[in-house]
Amino acid sequence: MVYNDYMWSQEQKQKKTEESDLEFNRLAGNQMIRLIQDLARDWEWNLENINAFRKLEVTIRTLVPKFIYSYSGVKNWIEDKCPDLFAVFREKPDTKKD
Repeated sequence: MVYNDYMWSQEQKQKKTEESDLEFNRLAGNQMIRLIQDLARDWEWNLENINAFRKLEVTIRTLVPKFIYSYSGVKNWIEDKCPDLFAVFREKPDTKKD
């Protein structure tokens, strides 16, 4: 994780109505990890590219408006406002060594 101010707990207190409306706390480390992993899976990212996950974490913490606090809200905002930002992360990282 890029930030070191997360709260970590064994239990995840999340209000849940439907999976896509799951509310999360940007400062709850477990919830942020789950959100980032779920988005990466939905967008079919290469799961080996750690830089993609870090970029997504920073985007959620700094660009997504604070009043957006659901999985679907974050996903929709990023898809609408940053459509090309993450396309590169679907590709395999370059493994060539020069």
